[in-house]
Amino acid sequence: MAFVWRSGTRRRWLAGTGAMLGGAAGAACGPLGGDGGTGAQKPAAPVTIDYFRWNAPETPLGQAQNELAATFNARGERVQVNLSLVPAAESLQKFITLQAAGTPPDSIMVESADIAYLAVKGALTPLDPLARRDDRELKRTEFFPQMLEIGSWKGQLQALPHDVAVFAQFYNRDLFRQGGVAEPKPDWTWDDWLAAMQKLTKDVGDGGKQFGGNLPLVEYVLRAWGGDYLNKDGTECALDSAPAIEAIQWVADLRHRYNVVARPDQLQGTNEAMSWYTGRLASLQSGPWMAGNTRQNAQFKDWDVALIPRGKAARVTRLFSAYIVIPKGVRDAEASWSWVKFYKSTESESLLAQKGSVMPTRKPVADSGAFLTTPPNNIRAFVDMVQYGRHLPQVPRWSDIVPIINQGLAPVLNGQKSAREAVGEIKRQVDPLLKEPVAT
Repeated sequence: MAFVWRSGTRRRWLAGTGAMLGGAAGAACGPLGGDGGTGAQKPAAPVTIDYFRWNAPETPLGQAQNELAATFNARGERVQVNLSLVPAAESLQKFITLQAAGTPPDSIMVESADIAYLAVKGALTPLDPLARRDDRELKRTEFFPQMLEIGSWKGQLQALPHDVAVFAQFYNRDLFRQGGVAEPKPDWTWDDWLAAMQKLTKDVGDGGKQFGGNLPLVEYVLRAWGGDYLNKDGTECALDSAPAIEAIQWVADLRHRYNVVARPDQLQGTNEAMSWYTGRLASLQSGPWMAGNTRQNAQFKDWDVALIPRGKAARVTRLFSAYIVIPKGVRDAEASWSWVKFYKSTESESLLAQKGSVMPTRKPVADSGAFLTTPPNNIRAFVDMVQYGRHLPQVPRWSDIVPIINQGLAPVLNGQKSAREAVGEIKRQVDPLLKEPVAT
């Protein structure tokens, strides 16, 4: 779905789980209890904590996590960790349900878009005091600052990023050469991209069709045109602005006017990832995990990665991640923190990058051979794209807003309605939600 992506959506490629969360904010089962905190004296007794992850144990990333847990437990210290599986689409509800029952998970992965909601609910153990105390070990200056900002609420660190998810432009060099299309240059624009897609879209011999690329996400085209979902202070929907309407309509026109990206019915029972692997898509906009998948699954060998094109106002891409949190009310916050610190160490990040095909959150690791594995030759494009990354709006009711935007834009991207016709109704529903307080 190319409307508003949540991190659970991209995890399908990593773990076979995840879809967009719906109205999770309205699903709380009573007040979020527990007093948590980090000032309690460390208990002397051994403790086994549960870490709820999204990734199935048999996947490459899941296997890397298994190895990390085994290494952590083999140290023989008082804290041991047990890995539990929760699908990305269920993690927020699992968090809320367990916390309401007085048995919050010791640590859990959540979507970056849910951090504001959980922070406002008072559901998280703030990490700032722990991170400052242990900064010699944690080395916060090594993290991409954008990722720490996403994990913060009102200037206080609430969560640490699991990895960096940022979009770049994959392209099949063989198909570009065959189509007489020059490889993307660092200064290319969305107009250049469209011209390339038009040359690369053609009928193929078996009665099928080769498309130039996949449908770009509305969220970064919207911002590249100078629009946004909300106004600057997050109090009103801004999709009715002229730049926003133009950007949304341009994305829809890629399907229904220019015909350079496939409609769902033209994917012939497959999906965009499989179409990329089989050479039916000449290019694909996706994240670092797709590099590992392409190495393993592609039926072609000559491919590379480039920057996302520059728009009318700026170059913008999607920046997001799963985040690791310690819920408020856990039985032993220091024990949970010891696992989180270990998981985010340089050594752990290197292993996850090498074996799990994720982009590290520490800049020195992202700039090392642990991540910069070829092909593609220009894998550093992901590192370069971080500076252009924009996260979804950090507002507490975002989980309630996402389905409204997706449902409102669906007729536009399906060619049934114009962007101008759709945005008014979206704004009518979103504006009241932005004014509703979140119960604490």
